Amino acid sequence: MNTKKCINCGKTFKPVPQAPKQTYCAATTCQKERRKKWQKNKLQTDPDYKKNQASAQKAWANRNRDYWRKYRESEKNQGKQTLKDNSTHNDHFIKMDLSSSWLPFANGLFKLKLIANNNSAKIDSWIIEITRYEEAFNTNV
Repeated sequence: MNTKKCINCGKTFKPVPQAPKQTYCAATTCQKERRKKWQKNKLQTDPDYKKNQASAQKAWANRNRDYWRKYRESEKNQGKQTLKDNSTHNDHFIKMDLSSSWLPFANGLFKLKLIANNNSAKIDSWIIEITRYEEAFNTNV
């Protein structure tokens, strides 16, 4: 039997005899992608399937009414633990609402340089280097 190229990962594979029109290889990631595309297409083209999926989702939500409350609590606890873990390694965490009276800078223009993404509980926090705008120009000259 001829080999084919997987339309997801691009690797070659031998289709199984039972499915000669097979277009995805047997890799788990490729099969997940195949099922995801099938379901997306089915939801768009089959109103009965879409209705059944919606009713199944609603039934699950009714059986698990406190799911999101428990999920948020566990996320909060994980976030607190991550902050606790990081604070033992990195003791200079700064909160956005912290008083700015301690800042060593006066008003002015500054250059911000990304040093690293912070692996704290917040996904949108960064570690940056702050340099006065004038100093930033003098070091680049």
